[in-house]
Amino acid sequence: MREKSCFVCPYYLRRSSYCALLGIKVRDPLKPPCLAEIIQKPEVKPTTEVARLQAGVGSEKTPPAVSRKKTVRKSSAASAVVLILLILFILTNAVWFFEYSRLSAEYRSLADRYRDLSNNYDTLLFNYNYLTERYNELEGNFDELYKNYASLYAEHLDLQLKYYGLRFDYESLKDKSAKTSSSLLSLLNELELLAFIPEAFKRVLNWSAVEAIGKYVNETGVNPWDYWGSLQRIYDYIRAKVRYAYDIEIPVPNPPLPPNANDQLLLGGWSYTMYENYVQTPEFTIKYGQGDCDDQAVLAYAMIKYYMIKIHGREYALYIAMIVFDDNNAHLAVFLPVQGGELTIVDPAGSYLTRDINGQICSRLAIIELQNYRTWWSRGKHLIKRIELYSVNVKTGSYEQVASGTLEEIAAFLSKS
Repeated sequence: MREKSCFVCPYYLRRSSYCALLGIKVRDPLKPPCLAEIIQKPEVKPTTEVARLQAGVGSEKTPPAVSRKKTVRKSSAASAVVLILLILFILTNAVWFFEYSRLSAEYRSLADRYRDLSNNYDTLLFNYNYLTERYNELEGNFDELYKNYASLYAEHLDLQLKYYGLRFDYESLKDKSAKTSSSLLSLLNELELLAFIPEAFKRVLNWSAVEAIGKYVNETGVNPWDYWGSLQRIYDYIRAKVRYAYDIEIPVPNPPLPPNANDQLLLGGWSYTMYENYVQTPEFTIKYGQGDCDDQAVLAYAMIKYYMIKIHGREYALYIAMIVFDDNNAHLAVFLPVQGGELTIVDPAGSYLTRDINGQICSRLAIIELQNYRTWWSRGKHLIKRIELYSVNVKTGSYEQVASGTLEEIAAFLSKS
């Protein structure tokens, strides 16, 4: 026979371990409390009548009459048991109903949770499949890109070797270019000393060049006491000995400068401009008897300076004037400032000398003399636009621009001398 346990009893509530029949908590389901009560129920001693009847059983020939009181007791006990069972049934059903309701709610919650997890699972599975396909695609692209990278890296190494070779050639050519540019610059500086005013003053009006024409100054008949007469003799000597001649053309290079290169010259891209200008030394001009306005003005300046320093014994201010006309052509003359704001102009090439009514050299107020000088040039349809005055130290060959401006501005400057 199988042992009884609470697990097979309909009154046992498994979740709460509660016996609905007895109304107690079950401590051990394998040892039902209902069986324990039956085993431990105390033995009821029979009453005297019962004992007597039990002792006389079989002694009488007829059974005793049925007791009405005993029947009534049995009926009342049965009703009580039925009532108790009904109450227990109702309580059990109530407990089961509440438990069912709770479990139904949990079931619905778990069902909703299951659906959510199922949807999340489907979404994750879709994303996983997509990412797997994408990963396979990217893996294929990576392999292709890696092959391209390897090819490009090999080309990079090859180009790097070529770059180093070209860099070495560049540095070599750069050194050669620097040397060539230096030579061309030296040539350009020499050409500037030959062809450009005022740069040429360093070459043609230093003391060596001035001292070389000393004998020609003495040939003019100058003397230390007749200052103004000596200046006129120098002017007349130049006019008689030197004829006007145009200069030869000189090719002058124009070096290119790259942008933002700290004025570093480039080897290529040089251009050349032909300048019809060459500034002769005073000795060359008087020796060969020809020269343009630049050469004759330089000769006059050198002879006057030599006279002042070596013969007259006193040096006065003297300027070489660059006269710029309205057509941008230029002309050179010698300006001699005189005390009182007066001016004497010595211009052998322009056939002009500041003279009085007797034809003798003199000086006039600077503004008046400059106006006369402008009138002289306007006859040849040359309009004076600007005048620049340079002072040259013949002992050192250095020079400086002392004034620059219109005719009126130069007159104002000379008036203060």
